[in-house]
Amino acid sequence: MRPVVRWCHRVVLFGFLLGLCAEASAAISQAEWQTLVNIYNATGGASWVDNTNWSGAGTGPSGNECTWFGVTCNPAGDAVTQLIMYNNNMSGPLPDLSGLSKITEIQISGNQLTGSLIGLSALTHLTSLTAGYNAFSGAIPDLSVLSSLHDMDLQQAGFSGSLPKLPASVVSVALNSNALTWNILSIEGLPNLQTFGVSNNHFDQ
Repeated sequence: MRPVVRWCHRVVLFGFLLGLCAEASAAISQAEWQTLVNIYNATGGASWVDNTNWSGAGTGPSGNECTWFGVTCNPAGDAVTQLIMYNNNMSGPLPDLSGLSKITEIQISGNQLTGSLIGLSALTHLTSLTAGYNAFSGAIPDLSVLSSLHDMDLQQAGFSGSLPKLPASVVSVALNSNALTWNILSIEGLPNLQTFGVSNNHFDQ
């Protein structure tokens, strides 16, 4: 019986080590890592309310990015799915977000973010975008290609220009207190729309 016991122990040990190797090798992509680092460096990461485990340095993913404050990954640990950073003293312009290609939720409201939202059209898995109460400028980017987007809250965020064309998937929209002008095309073909907040804009222009 002893040889059999030893063999079983080896199988269990091999499986355990194999699991450890798989866990150690799981990491987000280079593009996702670079986007996160760019966010940290561009928005004053050292001065955030909470920047636990974040770093603005390095040459590539180390495998611990899923432990960074506000970052959630898929179960495999190889893709960023959520970025939850509201009221975190982020300031300055956001970098291009297109590298977060698997992300489903972005919450960055209540900061001091400026500039524009770049790269959103590439985030085809995005279901929820909350970026209100910031100091963005210019037009809201075209979001009509985001066929998974359900909820969008960009109220009191500093945007101007024409009301953007929205995706047919959208359920809830909050664009109150910006400087948007009316565009009838933006609300055509929205069969799932339930709430539509656009008060305090420039729709009379």
